[in-house]
Amino acid sequence: HEAGVPVGYGLGSSAAVALSLSLALNEALGTGLSRERAAQVAHAAEIRCRTGLGDVAGALDGGMEVRVSAGAPGVARVRRADSASRVVIACYAPVDTRRYIADRLRSINGLGGRMASELRSPSDAEALQSMSARFAGHIGAITPRMRGAMRALGAEGIACGVALLGQTVFALVADDGSEARALGALGPFGGEVIRARIDNEGARVEG
Repeated sequence: HEAGVPVGYGLGSSAAVALSLSLALNEALGTGLSRERAAQVAHAAEIRCRTGLGDVAGALDGGMEVRVSAGAPGVARVRRADSASRVVIACYAPVDTRRYIADRLRSINGLGGRMASELRSPSDAEALQSMSARFAGHIGAITPRMRGAMRALGAEGIACGVALLGQTVFALVADDGSEARALGALGPFGGEVIRARIDNEGARVEG
C-alpha cells in the first residue's frame, strides 16, 4: 500500500487499507462479492484485529456522515451528506489503537452512542467538530500540545475537532481565507500538517 496520510493518527488509514485490499482482491480474483459484502469483510477484519471500530463504513461511501446505529456497511444506519469543505489536519503523534480500544472500550461506546443521537445532521460541521473535541476530552485523548493548537484555532474564529484515535487536530474550512488562517494558527505547534478536500465518492477500484 501507498498511504497518503500518516498511520496511527486517527485518520482511518487501517480501515482504508482493509477496505482497499478487500475491494481490489474481489476485483482481481473475480470473487463476485458485492461492493457492500466486500466492505463487510474489511469491517470484520478491523473489529477482529482491534484496529478500528467503524471507519470502513465511512470510507466506503465518502462525504460527511452521522452513524445512527453501529454495525458493518449495510447493517449500520447512516445519515450522509456531500460536503464542499476542505480540511486542515495537524498530526502530532500516533496512538496504538488496539491498546486504546482494549483499555477504554466501555467509555468509548457509552458517550459515543449518546453523542450520535445528539448530532442530527451530517452537514452540521461545527457541531461535529465540537462533539469530537468533547468526546476526546472525555476519554483523556487531548494533550497539552493539542489543546494549545485548538485554542489558537479558536482565537482565529475557526472551529476544530479531534481525530481519533490519534494526537490529531482537524478543522473543516470553507473557501473564504479560513484555510490560510488555520495554517497560520497551527504553525507554531509543529507536527505534520495536511490539507485535503472531502471526498464525496467513497472507495472505488480504478484502472
